[in-house]
Amino acid sequence: MDELARLQGATPASVGASTDEASRLRRAIQGDGSMVDAAALDRLKDFCVLEQLAETAKKAVEACAIPGDQACYICLDDGGSEGLVRMCACRGNTGVAHLSCLVKQAQLATEKDGSETESTDSEDDDWPSELWDTCGLCEQEHHGLLKCALGWACWNTYGSLPEHRATRRGALTILGNGLLAASYYDEALVAYQCCLVHQRQVGGSVVGRCWNGNLAVCFQKLGRHAEALSLQREVYALGLTLGGTIEERAYDAANLAEFLVDAGEFDEAKQFMRDKTPEIRASLGGDHCAVLDLETYYGRGLFTNPDAMNDDLVEAESVLDDVLTRCQRILGTEHPDTRRARELLDGARKAQANDGARLKKRCAAHFTKIHSNPLEYCEKNCLLYEQGRIDLVWRDWQLLGDAKTKQLDRCVGKRLGSAFSFRRDLIALKKILLRLFNEGRRLETSLASLGSYFFRDENAIPRGGHRDHVWNAAEIQYAELSDALHKLRGCLKALQDARDVTKSTCCLPRVQGVERQQRLCNLVKDGCAARLLKRAAKAAPELKFELQDAHRSLVEHDEDDDDRVSREPARTVVDALDATACTRAEQKYALAVVECRGGLKALSIHEQMVVYARTLRHAPEVLERTASSLEKIDRDTNAKATSLETNESYPLLARALRVRKEHIACRAAAATLKGVRLCCDAALANDGGPLFDAGDDGPVALPPKFSAVAAGVVRAREICQRYDYEADKRVKEEGWPPPKESGRCRVARVHLDGTASCWRCKGSTFLDAWCRDGVCWGCARITRQEGMCARGAACPLRKRRQRGFCHHAKRCVVCDQHSCEKCALVRGDGDDVARIARHLGSEAFVIVDFDRTLCSTRAGADPSIIGKKKPPVADEALVELLASTKRGVVLTRNSHRDGIRTFLDDRHLGHVAVRSAKLEQTSKAAILKELLDAQDARFANRPVPGTHGVRAVYADDDVHELCEEGVAALSRAGRVVRVLFAPGGVG
Repeated sequence: MDELARLQGATPASVGASTDEASRLRRAIQGDGSMVDAAALDRLKDFCVLEQLAETAKKAVEACAIPGDQACYICLDDGGSEGLVRMCACRGNTGVAHLSCLVKQAQLATEKDGSETESTDSEDDDWPSELWDTCGLCEQEHHGLLKCALGWACWNTYGSLPEHRATRRGALTILGNGLLAASYYDEALVAYQCCLVHQRQVGGSVVGRCWNGNLAVCFQKLGRHAEALSLQREVYALGLTLGGTIEERAYDAANLAEFLVDAGEFDEAKQFMRDKTPEIRASLGGDHCAVLDLETYYGRGLFTNPDAMNDDLVEAESVLDDVLTRCQRILGTEHPDTRRARELLDGARKAQANDGARLKKRCAAHFTKIHSNPLEYCEKNCLLYEQGRIDLVWRDWQLLGDAKTKQLDRCVGKRLGSAFSFRRDLIALKKILLRLFNEGRRLETSLASLGSYFFRDENAIPRGGHRDHVWNAAEIQYAELSDALHKLRGCLKALQDARDVTKSTCCLPRVQGVERQQRLCNLVKDGCAARLLKRAAKAAPELKFELQDAHRSLVEHDEDDDDRVSREPARTVVDALDATACTRAEQKYALAVVECRGGLKALSIHEQMVVYARTLRHAPEVLERTASSLEKIDRDTNAKATSLETNESYPLLARALRVRKEHIACRAAAATLKGVRLCCDAALANDGGPLFDAGDDGPVALPPKFSAVAAGVVRAREICQRYDYEADKRVKEEGWPPPKESGRCRVARVHLDGTASCWRCKGSTFLDAWCRDGVCWGCARITRQEGMCARGAACPLRKRRQRGFCHHAKRCVVCDQHSCEKCALVRGDGDDVARIARHLGSEAFVIVDFDRTLCSTRAGADPSIIGKKKPPVADEALVELLASTKRGVVLTRNSHRDGIRTFLDDRHLGHVAVRSAKLEQTSKAAILKELLDAQDARFANRPVPGTHGVRAVYADDDVHELCEEGVAALSRAGRVVRVLFAPGGVG
């Protein structure tokens, strides 16, 4: 049918394409194109060529608006009634022409005119001249409405040729290109479809690659990005297979790059253009249109990417600025490609100016888990963020890209890593000091009781041959216990002071700008050394001025200490960030990451301990000198008292005793402070692994070079153990309470003057000092020797008939707050659980309770429901341990398994299993045994060397769960180590 006879116009709606056009066109090329044949050819018939040509020519003249005084460069006449057009790269007065002259010029160049359209030579494979779409002067393509008008003129010229003629197919392609340039995408799609149909009809197959590329462009312009990208991938792959010119492959690559960007495949587009652009630029030159297109799409892909870094925005601005400069030089200022480059450059600059808003948007999209966005960190939610590890900082910095992360790590990371390591060492030291202090307090009570027990009245000792020997032995025993007690008290003053300072330091505010507590300032300024000097001044007034000078030498308070601790860390980090290439928004984000992950707090802790270490610089030596002065006064006073009568010597002996107590306490405190000073200095200088291992036994956990800090407690423990054995023997021989003839006057009447009662001996008039927790001192010793808790029926474990008495130390795990590694039942916190897990090996299970252990929830509450209460807080040490283990299990009676699952997922613990004994209607012991048996069966052929199969550490805050018979049986079998969880590591 003759398509030229159909000169009626067509609307975009009448030529709309179906949604499966790409697949149907591929079938048409392969030989099954009947459906496409009918649809495309019917639409082609509706084209009104002459009307469309006239209308488009009129619009082109109006759009060009060439002044009437200019002349056509072809015929040299002025515009006249036809008007002049120019839509190419020509500038000034060049390139202006009549549309009819441009058409005639192209017809002559193709060696065709309207009279030859009846030719039927099937061997004519001439393609229409490039002048149908390219300017003969600047050799750049026409654009816009002029290209469309030339396309209509070309089709009007050659559309009557037979369908098998290449000239006709070329004219139809030029028409499609012109319609595409003028934004008539639906009509362009019809033209390209008909080209494919005619190509198939004459036997062509893969030659239709260029038309497939044109179809892909139409799909892209019509918003069908997925179809366009799929088709263009095939076109590009086909071009690589068949070869073709470098220019053809360059345009295919440019189209594919554009479609990748439009489809949101930014990473693939970026890598693709970085790989292909240098090769194409080297072959075609930097001013080729295909190269300009590739670089334009590359710049657009960089700054339109929602995950673009600031480096990407800077690179996009640089690339687009260079493209705009070259487009203005080659194509002119009003060329569409130049306008496109200008608009994209403005967009890149706006994106760079709005980098803060973009970064906030990226943070909101990246940190989807609750309480993880550093920019949302504040005083109200600060406890909900994971803190204390440099890997958390690195993980959040990754949002800025690898390059920025490495730069930040070089400028800030090393200092932060050292601060986090110091914080770790300080927390371990704090726990060791706490355990030493707690043990020292128990030893203090025991030494005081033993001292009173072994004190004997000389007059009450029966007369006899051995009377002097008994008295001298008793005096020696009492003196040793008394001196040990005062040494321990001096040691405890130093331990308490160091522990209070380290604890208050670890509790420094997490949020920048919050002032540190005044109590911490007072602890540092008025430490135990200053308090001991004040007590010494009261005991020895003659040393008043000497002790005042000593006190002044201790106080080195600097007015800038508050600023150094509270604000200096932030200033240090900000100064370091200024040295990087980060933008202000990125620097703000990096600082927020450091703050929310505890970096600023770790730096403040380091600065605070520097201040504390300064106060310890001279304290031990000052106390040593004070102790020497007090000892001299003690000797002189005793010597003077011996020269006086008995009655006159009593005041001097009493004063000497008070002075002796103080000089013993000062000397013991000085020795302990030397150990504390050594620990602080070593921690401040440490840049390697952990210095301290806060195990259950504080003194044993200290490396030998730090043993001075625990020496006082270790010595008191040895004395206590020796006299405990002696006291048990005396109680067995003399009975309890001791008879008057024993001479133990401070103990013989303990049951006559008080109101406390004992459940065992039924005494009801004990003094409070000799009857604690419902059992007197003697009965408690007897009951423990019998292998039972001293509280008897009042013991919580005994009420449930559970075993919790340590036969190694003769202590109850509950009533005496005792821990025993041999019994596999220890008291501790998350760090203790981690220490035991490391000891058991990588194959071991880490099993933790949920309520009041891993999470701060209580009584089976749902952690996902906050309400009016504070949000639940996770134990940082347990979270870190579970994140690093491959066999983590939450074993709980809490029935809100979904809420617990959400709580774990929000903290990147998705691999941790959740087992609810309540939902499974079984016991925790049964679940424990099931887990261990299943794992042992799996590793039966390769058992863990040196262990009883696969083992587990089980942490729970409820001692009854740990002492339940099933769990206790697993513990006795060596399969489970039980940890009574106590936050803060109170042992």
